[in-house]
Amino acid sequence: MNRNSILRAAVATLILSACNIEGGLPAGDKPFVSFNRLDMDDSPATEAQEEGAQLPPVGSLHSQQHVYPFAKLAGRAPAGDTLKNPLPMTAENLAFGQRKYNTYCAPCHGLDGLGPMSKTRSDATNRGVMPGNNLTDARVYGIAKDRPGEIFHVITAGSAIMGSYAGQLEPLERWAIVHYVRTLGTAQNPPAGSQ
Repeated sequence: MNRNSILRAAVATLILSACNIEGGLPAGDKPFVSFNRLDMDDSPATEAQEEGAQLPPVGSLHSQQHVYPFAKLAGRAPAGDTLKNPLPMTAENLAFGQRKYNTYCAPCHGLDGLGPMSKTRSDATNRGVMPGNNLTDARVYGIAKDRPGEIFHVITAGSAIMGSYAGQLEPLERWAIVHYVRTLGTAQNPPAGSQ
């Protein structure tokens, strides 16, 4: 063998051995299974987890999880009777509610809350069959003022074609939106004697 062929064989061996840290080790009835220590899936330390995560004990809850006690359809009136807004109506909470409203609610209800009459709805909503409700009419304003739990329930559980936003908004974020929805209605429904 000449020197060039020995050098080529050495380089080929180095290249092939660099591709797999430990290759071709016999592993029981599976011949030549590779154990690459850089690959966590093949690590012997993860064999105990191969069957998947165990289920939590029955009745256990995540420490941050809260069970919402009201059903989607039948729970709206009880939520209105029971739930009260824990946030004070402050400028800071209104500004926070407006930011969340503009992100999650305005695409369908419009920045002004006028729903079908709004000029600020998204293009996707304009092409849709049913745009978001008018949040400034006297009925919704009365609910937001006197029964804020109903508005919170609709945001939490959804209603008709509107889906639940409980996965996108934390409870206090939803309550801040309830305050902001009330202010949208105040602009269209001024108190009696203020005209």
